[in-house]
Amino acid sequence: MIGAVLLGGALHGGSAGGFLAALASAVTYSFFVVFFEHSSAKQLPAEVTTFWLSVFSAVQIGAVAAVIGQWTLQFDFIGHLAHIGLGFVASAIAATFYQLGVQRCGGVRTSMLGTFEPVTSIVVGALFFHEHLTVLLVIGMVCVLAASVILVKE
Repeated sequence: MIGAVLLGGALHGGSAGGFLAALASAVTYSFFVVFFEHSSAKQLPAEVTTFWLSVFSAVQIGAVAAVIGQWTLQFDFIGHLAHIGLGFVASAIAATFYQLGVQRCGGVRTSMLGTFEPVTSIVVGALFFHEHLTVLLVIGMVCVLAASVILVKE
């Protein structure tokens, strides 16, 4: 938990609302992991599961965006490329690998290994976008990695 607080920015200018939104995301996603692991959907090919998750997510998010008046396709060329890239890499590929992990390692172990994601994001941000690494972020990364290794080995 200490690592999550440090990585979430709660101690160095992070938004409490952002931290709570990330926590809500983790809690709701955990329900998906548990239910998926104990459902017949776990037996489907990971690509099929990812396809259906993407379809249902697109419909739900599109409907919410339309209802709240935030639906738009007015992006510049780079904006469209970013959406395509994020949709393909972050959604399709990442979700497919996640489904494979749940199928082969189980939901809990996959979720624990998934804690490497914020660490990877911080390292990529520092290397490619020159984002500033702080001592608290490094301590947070070490805590998260140590906890993950300990929990996955059990």
